[in-house]
Amino acid sequence: MTDESSPSIGDLLHEEAFEAVIDQLSSWSASKLAEFCMKSPDLYEMLKSNPFDGFWQARRQAISKYALKAQNGVCDADLTVGHTLYLLAQREKAQGNLEHYQEYLNQALNCHSIHAAQTWVHEIVIAANKPDLNFIKTFAAILYSRESLAKRHGTPGYLLLANGYFHLLNSLSQINKEESSHEWQTQYEGSLFSLWKSLYLARQAENQSIEAIHNAYYGCGLKNSNPFSLDTIDAMIEKCNELHDAPALRERARHAAALAGKQENAFTLWASAQAKAEQSCKQDVFKSPKL
Repeated sequence: MTDESSPSIGDLLHEEAFEAVIDQLSSWSASKLAEFCMKSPDLYEMLKSNPFDGFWQARRQAISKYALKAQNGVCDADLTVGHTLYLLAQREKAQGNLEHYQEYLNQALNCHSIHAAQTWVHEIVIAANKPDLNFIKTFAAILYSRESLAKRHGTPGYLLLANGYFHLLNSLSQINKEESSHEWQTQYEGSLFSLWKSLYLARQAENQSIEAIHNAYYGCGLKNSNPFSLDTIDAMIEKCNELHDAPALRERARHAAALAGKQENAFTLWASAQAKAEQSCKQDVFKSPKL
């Protein structure tokens, strides 16, 4: 991206010359567009407004041979830019540029990229060579911090958390619990509860997550979401039940997921109504005086 590009796009946006902006952006490569959006976050927010819906839809549809689908929770702009940043991160990693790799991966996470989040969790799992309780607590806190991302993506997001908690439990099994039995048991029960709760939330959200499932697993279905290649969430729940027999804890998790699901449905309805009420207000950003 050249230094001249940013003020040109910015001036056109403030002048509401939307067609001119689209004409210019349409000639850019996916990587140039993604880097521009990350380097100019204020302009990127303006580019997410209604006049650019068609532009982002076309870019989303062209980004992959799997034709990424529009999904609830993540706008077309973030789907497009986030996925491009994720691909750029993979390119940098293949070339051994780990600093740039982490930078692109973090930027992709800021765009709510499910693929970047999957990679991030996978790397944490790989790093658990000799886990201890401090690692367990840190990993659990990281997974907890990604609950908002999980809600955005529905079923794939919750299955990502479930996968993380499954590996966390595996790491716990490598630790001598006799050295700190009470703390070990606390972490075990908390992780198992969160694993089952995530699976139940994933199942509850499945009917509303068809597009998100397609995008997260490139059209290959749920079998790519778990280490056992199981293609239904019920099968995943039963597999976890075989490995961790704690029916009372499982039932508590099921009730917690049901309650959380009701709260999320209520919030979704409110957010939808709020978005419609504020839609006209979003256009006021173009009326602001130039800086």
